[in-house]
Amino acid sequence: MFTLEAPALSSNVSVSYRQIGRELSPLLVIDDCLADPDSLVEFAKFSEPGTGKGAENLHPVFQQDKASFYPGLRCPLPDEFGRGLLQQLTPLLHEYFSQKGDVAFKPLITCLSLACVKKEQLRPIQSLPHFDDVRNDQLAMVLYLFKGDLGGTGFYRHVSTGFERITRTRLPEYAPVLKAEAVGAGKGLFGRYMGRDNVFFDATDYVEPMFNRAIIYPSNCLHSGVLNNAVNYSSRVNKGRLTANMLIICNEV
Repeated sequence: MFTLEAPALSSNVSVSYRQIGRELSPLLVIDDCLADPDSLVEFAKFSEPGTGKGAENLHPVFQQDKASFYPGLRCPLPDEFGRGLLQQLTPLLHEYFSQKGDVAFKPLITCLSLACVKKEQLRPIQSLPHFDDVRNDQLAMVLYLFKGDLGGTGFYRHVSTGFERITRTRLPEYAPVLKAEAVGAGKGLFGRYMGRDNVFFDATDYVEPMFNRAIIYPSNCLHSGVLNNAVNYSSRVNKGRLTANMLIICNEV
C-alpha cells in the first residue's frame, strides 16, 4: 500500500487571482502548488483499475462515481490528506475568499479523477457545463496532475438566462430552460465533450492546464473540463487526464 505523507505547499508557489465573467466570480490560480505532487501520481498508480495493486494491499482503487455525472473514474484520497491539504491552503482561502477571517473551511470530498469516458458514450448532461452545488458557501479545487495539453477548465455564461452561477433561487428558472434547449437541439449537440463555448453557453474564462497547477472557485459556477474530442482519453495514470479534486465547505464561525 502506498502511503501519502502530509502535504506541504511548494516553496516556489505562485498565486494569481482574477474575477471572471459579468458576475465577477473569484478564481484563484496556484502554480507550483505542492512540494511533492509526484507522490499523488504514485498513489494514483497504486489505484489504477486492473493493476491488482489496490485489491492486494487494501488500497483504494479508481471506479465509476455513481453519485455524480463525472465522465470517468474516481478514487478517494485519505481523509487526513484532505484535511492536511486544506490546512495548507487555508491562509490563501482567507485572503481571497474571506477577507474578514470569520470562516472555517472543511473538506467535503477529496479524490483523484481520471476523465476517460469515450465521447460517443457521454450522457447528454456530460456534454454541457455543470455546477457542483447550488450553495453559495462551497468552493471547488482542481489540481492538474498530468503533463501535456489534455484540456484545462472552462467557465461559462448560460446565454438564455445570463446566469454564470446557479444558486438555489436561480435553479427553478435555469433547469427547465436548459432542458428545453437540450431537447430541441437533439443529438447534434451531444456525443462530444464541451468546448470553449456552444450555442447555449458563452465562455467567460479558461484556465490552461499545467502540472501542479491548482485552481479554486465557487462550486456553483458553470464550468467544465475542456477536453479534446480528437483524443481517446486513457484510464492509465501515466497517460490520462489525472486531477485531484476537492469540495470545500465554508462555515461561518
